[in-house]
Amino acid sequence: MIYNDVASIAHVAVSDQPSDVPPTLVFYAIRNIIHPTFIVGQIPDLFNLLTMVDISRQFANKKIEDVLVWHDFYSQNPDNQDVRLLTEKEVRRLEHYQAQSEGLRSEYFLLLRNLCLVYIHYLWTAPESCLLPIRLNDFFPGSLNGFDKPSSFLFHMDLDEDEKQVFVQLKDQCSNWMNMVIEWESEREELGRQQGRSMDELKMNFEEDFQETFPPPVDYVDLLAVLKKYIKSVEDMVKKLEEWFQPSNALPMT
Repeated sequence: MIYNDVASIAHVAVSDQPSDVPPTLVFYAIRNIIHPTFIVGQIPDLFNLLTMVDISRQFANKKIEDVLVWHDFYSQNPDNQDVRLLTEKEVRRLEHYQAQSEGLRSEYFLLLRNLCLVYIHYLWTAPESCLLPIRLNDFFPGSLNGFDKPSSFLFHMDLDEDEKQVFVQLKDQCSNWMNMVIEWESEREELGRQQGRSMDELKMNFEEDFQETFPPPVDYVDLLAVLKKYIKSVEDMVKKLEEWFQPSNALPMT
């Protein structure tokens, strides 16, 4: 599956430009994770893929700013007849992309937050639950004793101070939730012993009881709706810029 190759891009360094991997391939990899069934266990890969999408959005937005600046310059200096100016429709479309940039960043950050909550909830009963300490360190670097490795998630390198503060609060929220689950587990075992239930029976019914007591923190349908909307908006912007500004007809973009 193409996704298996694309997943390796998650380990590239974040910069102010997209990686050499075509954005189309990144969008394809994301859709392989969320369609036809949301593969929750691949959320760690989804994190880094989404960060690459947002880097592409930032890069495209910067180029839109450059194009509009050059358009204004040549509009006011029409002596150079070799430059094709933008049409009014193109200007409006580019200004629309600029206007939605801040909203797209908010959607991206909300996705990071909610995917973190969903994954920690999933991992509690997943076959790979032993990865929980590693992933907690990935989400909240330096928060666990004995884990001094840097996070494998790229998004940490691109958070502003307000976003960092939200993740500090999210760390506390997740810590409180995990303490609640641990307390519930102890009470459940004690109640099971009082009722004469065997440990095998308790283990067999654990996931069902867990899901009933602690349902997913975010509705998957709503989460996927925001995710699909976000990647489609960025994808449409990138494709439109590629369509309009081929090397042969582009305004200067420095």
